Amino acid sequence: MSEVYHNQTDDVSYGGRIVISIYFLLVSVCGIIGNLIILIVLFKIPKMRTHTNIFIGSLAVSDISTCSVLPFLVAGILSKTGWPMPNWTCILTTIYRFVSQGSGTWNLVVIAINRVVLVTMSTRVYRKLYNPWTMTVNIAFVWLFPLALVVIPYLTGAIDIGFDSGPNICSDTDLDRNGNPTNLYQLIQGTAFSCIPLCLVFICYVRIYVFVRSHVRRQEKTNPSMISKMSLRTASQDPSSSTSDQKADSDTHTRTKKQKVCIP
Repeated sequence: MSEVYHNQTDDVSYGGRIVISIYFLLVSVCGIIGNLIILIVLFKIPKMRTHTNIFIGSLAVSDISTCSVLPFLVAGILSKTGWPMPNWTCILTTIYRFVSQGSGTWNLVVIAINRVVLVTMSTRVYRKLYNPWTMTVNIAFVWLFPLALVVIPYLTGAIDIGFDSGPNICSDTDLDRNGNPTNLYQLIQGTAFSCIPLCLVFICYVRIYVFVRSHVRRQEKTNPSMISKMSLRTASQDPSSSTSDQKADSDTHTRTKKQKVCIP
């Protein structure tokens, strides 16, 4: 077994593995710090706890989880003798990583759907769809669905999890426990963790773009002169001139009030 492992890894530059490890560690540190700041802001400022920001907080937790597992990947990448810890830690690391990454992509989906409902539907419908119960269901789904997609196939023997000596990380193998190829599971996993979420996010934001564009066009047809004047004024002003104009308008308003007070 050791001989096979060395034959597979002799062609990989150890210097390249060091570079990848440094990159992973930098991403881990920066990602954990940045997402912790988001969670602290949500915890400290009650006004920030909107429905969308709650989903963003869930996304921050999934990002922290993903970043926290990167040092374990580094341990495998830098090892020259296979996984340096007990095998069960390799299994838990793989499940933890897949659930974190899967919840991250599905958090992006629920955020996009939330934006679509907020922009394209009425406030009454939005409040009806996003209450404490539905929020709990959404958060539970983005975490439990990736967990089920990894744990159930592993417990049923459809996939095998262990140290993959190709990329030198803990992952699911291309074979089940009987040594048969698991191409179907790989397809299902890629579709559920990447293709479907990314397609849904794309559709949601295209829907928002179409809605906003059609709304602007309706406004232009209703009152085109005002829209064009506002557009010309916005395009012709820079920030400094806009500030000076606002100050001038404020001074004029103040002088007018003083004149009115002085009139006997």
